[in-house]
Amino acid sequence: MVLVAVLLVGCQALPKTTVVERAIALQFRQTQAELSTLLRPDDSAPPDFRISHVKVSDRQSLIIGDLKSVRVQGTYDVTLTYPDRRLNSRVVQRQNPFEVFLQQQPDGDTWRLAQLKQGTQAEDERWLTTLIQ
Repeated sequence: MVLVAVLLVGCQALPKTTVVERAIALQFRQTQAELSTLLRPDDSAPPDFRISHVKVSDRQSLIIGDLKSVRVQGTYDVTLTYPDRRLNSRVVQRQNPFEVFLQQQPDGDTWRLAQLKQGTQAEDERWLTTLIQ
Protein backbone atom coordinates (compact mmCIF):
# COMPACT_ATOMS: atom_id res chain seq x y z
CA MET A 1 0.00 0.00 0.00
CA VAL A 2 2.86 2.40 0.77
CA LEU A 3 4.42 1.71 -2.65
CA VAL A 4 1.19 2.71 -4.41
CA ALA A 5 1.05 6.00 -2.46
CA VAL A 6 4.66 6.82 -3.37
CA LEU A 7 3.99 6.12 -7.06
CA LEU A 8 0.89 8.31 -7.08
CA VAL A 9 2.72 11.21 -5.44
CA GLY A 10 5.49 10.98 -8.04
CA CYS A 11 3.08 10.91 -10.97
CA GLN A 12 2.62 14.11 -12.88
CA ALA A 13 1.05 14.54 -16.26
CA LEU A 14 3.83 14.96 -18.77
CA PRO A 15 3.31 16.74 -22.06
CA LYS A 16 2.92 14.59 -25.16
CA THR A 17 5.64 14.75 -27.80
CA THR A 18 3.33 16.79 -30.04
CA VAL A 19 3.05 19.45 -27.31
CA VAL A 20 6.84 19.57 -26.95
CA GLU A 21 7.19 19.81 -30.75
CA ARG A 22 4.69 22.68 -30.90
CA ALA A 23 6.48 24.46 -28.04
CA ILE A 24 9.81 24.18 -29.88
CA ALA A 25 8.15 25.50 -33.05
CA LEU A 26 6.61 28.43 -31.18
CA GLN A 27 9.93 29.35 -29.57
CA PHE A 28 11.74 28.89 -32.90
CA ARG A 29 9.20 31.11 -34.70
CA GLN A 30 9.62 33.85 -32.10
CA THR A 31 13.42 33.71 -32.37
CA GLN A 32 13.33 33.75 -36.20
CA ALA A 33 11.03 36.79 -36.19
CA GLU A 34 13.36 38.67 -33.81
CA LEU A 35 16.43 37.77 -35.88
CA SER A 36 14.76 38.76 -39.15
CA THR A 37 13.83 42.12 -37.69
CA LEU A 38 17.37 42.74 -36.45
CA LEU A 39 19.33 41.38 -39.40
CA ARG A 40 17.06 42.16 -42.33
CA PRO A 41 14.60 44.89 -41.34
CA ASP A 42 13.50 45.43 -44.97
CA ASP A 43 12.59 41.75 -45.43
CA SER A 44 9.74 40.79 -43.14
CA ALA A 45 9.45 37.17 -44.32
CA PRO A 46 11.42 34.73 -42.19
CA PRO A 47 11.94 31.26 -43.69
CA ASP A 48 9.28 28.57 -43.43
CA PHE A 49 10.36 25.72 -41.20
CA ARG A 50 9.39 22.24 -40.07
CA ILE A 51 10.41 20.68 -36.75
CA SER A 52 11.00 16.92 -36.72
CA HIS A 53 12.78 14.10 -34.90
CA VAL A 54 12.23 15.54 -31.42
CA LYS A 55 14.16 13.48 -28.86
CA VAL A 56 13.64 14.25 -25.18
CA SER A 57 16.67 13.53 -23.01
CA ASP A 58 15.59 15.08 -19.69
CA ARG A 59 12.46 16.24 -17.86
CA GLN A 60 12.43 18.12 -14.58
CA SER A 61 9.32 19.09 -12.60
CA LEU A 62 8.97 22.59 -11.20
CA ILE A 63 6.37 25.20 -10.30
CA ILE A 64 5.81 28.31 -12.43
CA GLY A 65 3.19 30.77 -11.23
CA ASP A 66 1.70 28.29 -8.74
CA LEU A 67 1.08 25.74 -11.52
CA LYS A 68 2.79 22.42 -12.19
CA SER A 69 5.37 22.79 -14.90
CA VAL A 70 8.15 20.83 -16.52
CA ARG A 71 11.51 21.74 -18.03
CA VAL A 72 12.12 19.57 -21.10
CA GLN A 73 15.49 19.20 -22.81
CA GLY A 74 16.65 17.28 -25.84
CA THR A 75 17.33 17.65 -29.55
CA TYR A 76 15.34 18.23 -32.74
CA ASP A 77 15.87 18.59 -36.48
CA VAL A 78 14.63 21.61 -38.42
CA THR A 79 14.15 22.05 -42.14
CA LEU A 80 14.25 25.68 -43.28
CA THR A 81 12.81 26.74 -46.63
CA TYR A 82 13.81 30.17 -47.89
CA PRO A 83 11.27 31.62 -50.33
CA ASP A 84 13.62 34.22 -51.82
CA ARG A 85 16.48 31.88 -52.76
CA ARG A 86 16.52 30.11 -56.10
CA LEU A 87 19.25 27.58 -55.37
CA ASN A 88 19.65 25.69 -52.12
CA SER A 89 16.32 26.96 -50.83
CA ARG A 90 16.16 24.18 -48.23
CA VAL A 91 18.53 23.84 -45.30
CA VAL A 92 18.37 20.98 -42.80
CA GLN A 93 19.88 21.40 -39.34
CA ARG A 94 20.13 18.19 -37.34
CA GLN A 95 20.24 17.56 -33.60
CA ASN A 96 19.71 21.13 -32.44
CA PRO A 97 19.63 21.25 -28.65
CA PHE A 98 16.50 22.65 -27.01
CA GLU A 99 15.19 23.58 -23.60
CA VAL A 100 11.54 24.51 -23.12
CA PHE A 101 9.56 25.24 -19.99
CA LEU A 102 5.98 24.01 -20.18
CA GLN A 103 3.31 25.09 -17.72
CA GLN A 104 0.33 22.77 -17.28
CA GLN A 105 -2.98 24.58 -16.97
CA PRO A 106 -5.56 23.70 -14.28
CA ASP A 107 -7.70 21.71 -16.76
CA GLY A 108 -4.79 19.26 -17.07
CA ASP A 109 -4.97 19.10 -20.88
CA THR A 110 -3.71 22.54 -21.88
CA TRP A 111 -0.08 23.61 -21.85
CA ARG A 112 1.63 27.00 -22.13
CA LEU A 113 5.20 27.78 -23.18
CA ALA A 114 6.81 29.67 -20.30
CA GLN A 115 9.74 31.97 -20.98
CA LEU A 116 11.72 33.83 -18.34
CA LYS A 117 12.09 37.45 -19.41
CA GLN A 118 14.90 39.53 -17.97
CA GLY A 119 14.29 43.11 -16.95
CA THR A 120 16.79 45.80 -16.17
CA GLN A 121 17.12 44.66 -12.56
CA ALA A 122 17.00 41.21 -10.92
CA GLU A 123 13.56 42.03 -9.49
CA ASP A 124 12.22 42.48 -13.02
CA GLU A 125 12.55 38.79 -13.93
CA ARG A 126 9.18 37.24 -14.70
CA TRP A 127 7.67 34.33 -16.56
CA LEU A 128 5.67 35.11 -19.68
CA THR A 129 3.50 32.31 -21.00
CA THR A 130 2.01 31.63 -24.42
CA LEU A 131 -0.71 29.10 -25.17
CA ILE A 132 0.53 26.12 -27.17
CA GLN A 133 -2.01 25.32 -29.88
